[in-house]
Amino acid sequence: MVTKSNQWWKIIFGLVNELDENNITYSFDASTSLFVNGIDNFDMEDLDIMIQWDCYEIAFRVFGKYSPTSISQKNGFYHFRFYINDLEIHLMSSDQINYLNKDPDRVCIQKDGVKIWSKSIHFYRRYTNNPYLKKVIDEYIHKTKDN
Repeated sequence: MVTKSNQWWKIIFGLVNELDENNITYSFDASTSLFVNGIDNFDMEDLDIMIQWDCYEIAFRVFGKYSPTSISQKNGFYHFRFYINDLEIHLMSSDQINYLNKDPDRVCIQKDGVKIWSKSIHFYRRYTNNPYLKKVIDEYIHKTKDN
C-alpha cells in the first residue's frame, strides 16, 4: 500500500533532483521543513519550497511541464503552484531572498543518500502559531536529544 507519506517522499526526491540538476538554490519551508526533518505525524496539505530570487524564473520554466499557475504576488512574496499526482506543490520567493545558501536556519538533511535543503525545525518552532505543531516539535526535539 502506498501511503501519503511515501507519495510525498517520491515527489520530494524528484523535485530535489530537478532543482539540483538546474542549479536552483532552494529550501523546503513551512510544514514541509518539519516533514523532511523527520516529523510526519501531521497532515501536510501542500509541499512548500522557498527559491532564491535569482533562480525563481528558472524554477518557473523548469516546472512548466506541470502546468503551474501564473506567478502571483502577496505580502512581498511571489508564488506559483502546480500539482503532481493530485498533491499541491507551492514555490515562493522574494526579491529579499538573495543568499539562501548562507541562511543560518537552512540545514542539509540526508535521506536515502539524497541531500535535501530545508529550514530547521528550530526555526519553524520559533515562528509557528500552531499549538499542536509546537507540541509535536518539542516532543521530537526531546526524543532526538535522548538518542
